[in-house]
Amino acid sequence: MVGRLVGSAVGANSGLVFEHRCELATYHALRGDAAAAQAVVAAIEDPPLDWPGAPALPAWRAWIVDPRNPATMAWLERSLVGLNRPVERLSRARLAWLLGGWHAHCGRRADAIRLLELASSEYAATGAAGLLARVAVDLASVAERAVATGAPPGGRSGQVPASATGSSAPAEAALTATERRVAAAVAEGLSNQEVAARLSVSIKTVEFHLRNAYRKLGVRKRTELVRHLLR
Repeated sequence: MVGRLVGSAVGANSGLVFEHRCELATYHALRGDAAAAQAVVAAIEDPPLDWPGAPALPAWRAWIVDPRNPATMAWLERSLVGLNRPVERLSRARLAWLLGGWHAHCGRRADAIRLLELASSEYAATGAAGLLARVAVDLASVAERAVATGAPPGGRSGQVPASATGSSAPAEAALTATERRVAAAVAEGLSNQEVAARLSVSIKTVEFHLRNAYRKLGVRKRTELVRHLLR
């Protein structure tokens, strides 16, 4: 599909033509075909700086050429900050998803979860339900592998669990500010729709943050969440 898009004029007036080529190069790179990836990258010109996604494209191309290089990975992640216009939210989500998946492939669970959560949040905010569902599968897979290996879902290799240090920090401390607000509203008995109205966000966004809260707190339903928060 991406190959056909690259061979057409689709996106020529919107900047997507550059993303299509980067996607094709990424596909080759992640399959281990470095020569094909570099051939596509070499044909990608620099777009006008005001085009959507343009601030991140140089970093994306560098990462495609050398995905295992920590410097190119760090550059690509830093470039996400420049994608701050509403029209660039999908690009920001896509690159966070790519990086999160690569970190997961390399066994870096904490970085994978952090970036996959960012991708999920951006997709939820834009209403991209199909893409959100696919990232959620990747996120759940990373979390499940962490549990299976005995590592905390958000932890880095070598971290000492809080219980081993005698720390009594509440599990809620692992939640983001938005996750805490969503969890607190749910604990009040509000429906997802009511929580969305209170926080001025979409229902998809509420569902995303609620799933993250469930995962981090080790609960599976609303009643368990309420009992956990009331302990």
